[in-house]
Amino acid sequence: MVKSTKSYAKKDSKKPDLATLNQWYQGAHEAARKIQWEWFVIDQYLRGNQSIKGNPQENSIEIVKKDNANTYPINKMYATFRAVRGFVTRHKPVVVVEPKNSSDGAKQYARRANATLERDNQLNNFRKINKEWVYYGVKYGIGYRQVGYDPVKKVCIRWSIDPNDLLSGSPIGEIEDAPYLIKNVVRTIGYLRDKYPTKEAEIHPDNLISDSEYKNLSMQIAFNTESLTGSLPENEQTAIVHECWYRTLDKNSKGGHVNICTFIDNAILDEQETEFDDYPFIPYKSDIVPNEFKGEGHMKHILSPQRMFNLLNTQMLEYNHISNRGRYLTEKNSGFSVMTTKEGQIIRVNPGKRLQPLNPPTLSPLIDSQMQIADQAIQLIGGINDASSGKLPSASLSGDAIELLQQGDSNNISDLRDNFEDALALEAQWILKMYSLYEVEGIPMQNQVSDEEEDRFAVYGASAVKRAGAGAVV
Repeated sequence: MVKSTKSYAKKDSKKPDLATLNQWYQGAHEAARKIQWEWFVIDQYLRGNQSIKGNPQENSIEIVKKDNANTYPINKMYATFRAVRGFVTRHKPVVVVEPKNSSDGAKQYARRANATLERDNQLNNFRKINKEWVYYGVKYGIGYRQVGYDPVKKVCIRWSIDPNDLLSGSPIGEIEDAPYLIKNVVRTIGYLRDKYPTKEAEIHPDNLISDSEYKNLSMQIAFNTESLTGSLPENEQTAIVHECWYRTLDKNSKGGHVNICTFIDNAILDEQETEFDDYPFIPYKSDIVPNEFKGEGHMKHILSPQRMFNLLNTQMLEYNHISNRGRYLTEKNSGFSVMTTKEGQIIRVNPGKRLQPLNPPTLSPLIDSQMQIADQAIQLIGGINDASSGKLPSASLSGDAIELLQQGDSNNISDLRDNFEDALALEAQWILKMYSLYEVEGIPMQNQVSDEEEDRFAVYGASAVKRAGAGAVV
């Protein structure tokens, strides 16, 4: 059970101690395990690892060896996933600030805000981080973007966060309403001891890839990383650090309602107050599910028809692999041997023994129809058909027909793109807020209004504007 933060909402309350922080972490960690199991299954199928079996009740995983079986998984799930992700990011969506009214001041602010956002997108490699964000959202149903500010580079920095690495203090409801969030990050021991020298004795390596046991397992299966860190010097080994963002009822000394406490199992490393009233984590939910912090997940429901499709393909491949090589019936101890030479294949048996070729077994005619059913289910549930996947339909090759088919797919999954555009709008608000809060020296900017007119201005934070007086422009 996740402990309520009500006892820390009083005006004279102290910051949470280590025991409370560990209790918060354990509650959020246990609440996330079932969801992380579902994500693990999706991840394995998306990677094409069809030979894995697991039991979430017993928390056991079995990796089926391929030595004695002929398995060739046909991973159409990845093709569907790539087409859906491409649909969301195809038109390179960006946020455009529009003036609230027709006044010159409103138009000027909108122009300058758009110029600031455009600069920030360029410095953050906007297309790349958007694809990362959509990757998590389409794959798991939820993806997170964190925003911060780099005063040296003078840019609002943004990270795409794996949902496995962010724990919510409430098992249900939106993360914006959670009493606390815990972000788990991996850092080297040398980095931690240099940053927190007073806690050097408490910092020790655990060499985990992630706080999530299922993400750990997934990485070990994919990259065989289990034994890589043990031989490194201690300072180059790693440890999981918990970064707890929690709400306060009353304003802190910086005027905000969100504090940060960085801790490990046996020590609090750092405590900070922020100017934020909300968590700087922006969720992208591919499908909106009321009162849940994650969407249903676009890939989740493709697993069943995908597994059916893979099994049927594997059966056909195994049939051809065995039957086309030939099957023979011979007596015991016949001395049967096969030699392959440039003249052809030679089969030898001992004198007086018998070698009888067997006719191949009949392949069920239902396999082909079942594969078509599985393929149709993947397209129907995934919302992406041939026209959107890049394959021209055989019935009609006209541009109008293809456009109508793609429009039909768009109707099926338009929510994914709409929800991403809403997330981008929220992110844009945070970007402008970060400049307002933290830019103290000013960033010279220029914006081309027309062929004859050029708008020169500077981006300043609110504190710098107060110091400079009314002549400064934000």
